[in-house]
Amino acid sequence: MKLALGRVRVVREAGNLYTVGARIAPFSVAVLAVALLGYGMARGDIASAYADPVSKIRAQDESVYANSALRMATEGGWLTPTFLGRLLLYKPPLLIWLSAFSVKCFGASLSALRAPALVAAAAATTLLFLWACGSRSPGAGWTCVLLLLANPMWYTFARLCYTDMLFAAGVAAALFTLHLDPSLARVRSRCVFAVCSAAGFLAKSVAGFIPLAIWLLFGVLRRGEPRPSLARVVQVCIPVLLLVAPWHVYQIAVHPQWFWADYVQVQLLGFGLQPPAQSTAEPQLWFYVKRVSIIDPILICFAVLAVPAFWRDLRQRKSANALLLAVWLVVVATALLTFRYRNLPYALNLVPPLALLGASYSPGGWWRILPLCAALAAKTVFAGAVCGLPIKATEPIPSAAPLRAYAHRGRPNELIIVSPDDEFYSSTLHLSRLRYAFIDPNRLVIRYAPHFAYLGITVTVEQFLRFDDLRGKFLERLRAWGVQSSEPLATSILAKSAEEIVRLADARPQSDFFLPSDLFGALSTNTLATHEVVFTPNGRIFLLARQSRAETAR
Repeated sequence: MKLALGRVRVVREAGNLYTVGARIAPFSVAVLAVALLGYGMARGDIASAYADPVSKIRAQDESVYANSALRMATEGGWLTPTFLGRLLLYKPPLLIWLSAFSVKCFGASLSALRAPALVAAAAATTLLFLWACGSRSPGAGWTCVLLLLANPMWYTFARLCYTDMLFAAGVAAALFTLHLDPSLARVRSRCVFAVCSAAGFLAKSVAGFIPLAIWLLFGVLRRGEPRPSLARVVQVCIPVLLLVAPWHVYQIAVHPQWFWADYVQVQLLGFGLQPPAQSTAEPQLWFYVKRVSIIDPILICFAVLAVPAFWRDLRQRKSANALLLAVWLVVVATALLTFRYRNLPYALNLVPPLALLGASYSPGGWWRILPLCAALAAKTVFAGAVCGLPIKATEPIPSAAPLRAYAHRGRPNELIIVSPDDEFYSSTLHLSRLRYAFIDPNRLVIRYAPHFAYLGITVTVEQFLRFDDLRGKFLERLRAWGVQSSEPLATSILAKSAEEIVRLADARPQSDFFLPSDLFGALSTNTLATHEVVFTPNGRIFLLARQSRAETAR
């Protein structure tokens, strides 16, 4: 009897230890993810990180989102985000809302702006850990965590004010719910799946269909299980529609022309089907395969080693997990190849299923943890490599420091940045008036957003020099499109040649300029007489008007 009671006590204590461990492990993963992904998050300037380290393309969109979030937090307008005074309706504003709310709570800082992406990354890492643990083993769970934390894309986009991590986390959460309840039989499962799918819509527009497409294809391909009924599909889609529709309906009702131009014509039809330009001439498939392989060869190796066991499990249909992973990979890959604009951040959505695949099906057990820890350490040491983790501040944008110093002077003059190389970092600074001038003989800038030329947001040098005559017409068009302010007018100026830039500087004696130093020799004596020339270390010059706008007004 005593022996039996002793055994019961031992089993109970072991069970209690297991329960405590099961509760502590996810918390430990979340803390570890926040610590590693968030370390030094505020060191790099806005937009200084490389969104595509292979092509050395910086995260320009962060400047746009940061400008909009800061403005929303300080001036309001929570339903309609703006950038440089114009409406910003390319995507729904979930990221901007969250970043603006974070700034409201914690103050204007890089950490506050980037906090939503960090929280999303930590939450997704924890869910994927639980997924791998539940489907395989704790060793597989920790392998998945290390594969994620050692992935440069996962690391980078967890530290940026970017929509991609929010979307990736939303998809991971929706599919984790599907992993737990493959038929979405429980009401709670359907509600959670719907909320996560709606978050995807509000972060990345029509890409939010990806979780729904995965669920439907997964349900159709499962053997021995009933396909999703029409009633269940409606039960999932109605909550998604109720969460997604209000913002879209509001914009269609209040800003119909702008919504159609930004959201549909530019983002979906333009970049989706016929992009105005591409960063590279590489074929669509090779673009993503090359970059994902170069950026994280370790993840690819684990995924390749997992293929035999994964394929065997998929053919034998031993569990729904293999089929769900296969469908996830197929749907995301199809979306990447269908959306014609090539952009590496989109490939972030391949990282979670590849990490789960490598962790769940690659050979070995706990022994994988040690080499992965060594790889993680090596990636932090060689942070400057393409496959390294940029744990230190990335290489700064050359023009960021001079522009920051200029902003600290608090000059009242407008600043015209010629051939900007700052990734729009200047839009996040406190400047009196900001315009960008592009030497663009082929009018490529207009092809990115044709409606900007109609509204007077993008103008030629000829139009800008006689803008007093055109202002009324453009203001009338802006008001018809729901914008009452003149702030967006002429924020982009297009020049056919360097000679037109010289002419522009000559005609604006009260404006400041920031331009490439190779234009200095072409400046007229009149311009040099009305402006002070300041050379900067990055090969550009400021032309500072000797007479301020305030002095002119007096």
